[in-house]
Amino acid sequence: MNIIRRIDGWIDSFMRLSPVTKRVLTTILCVVLLCLCGPLGAAGYDKLVDYFSFIAAAGLCWSTGFWYVLRGALILLAWWLRIFR
Repeated sequence: MNIIRRIDGWIDSFMRLSPVTKRVLTTILCVVLLCLCGPLGAAGYDKLVDYFSFIAAAGLCWSTGFWYVLRGALILLAWWLRIFR
């Protein structure tokens, strides 16, 4: 039960940070997670590496603003298709 309270405290501390700091910390943690995938893959933990790399890639996409870029590209595509009907 003490571990749950400690993790809850870490989450509360993280949520009180500014949005830019959250993104920077998420980027750093995802890069560290990707660096751990190499030794884990060499040790034979292929499924774990698949999960870790997917989570790290999704975290990097969020932290670098990929969703805003994707949304902008879709808006430009819709605008382009509407012009040339």
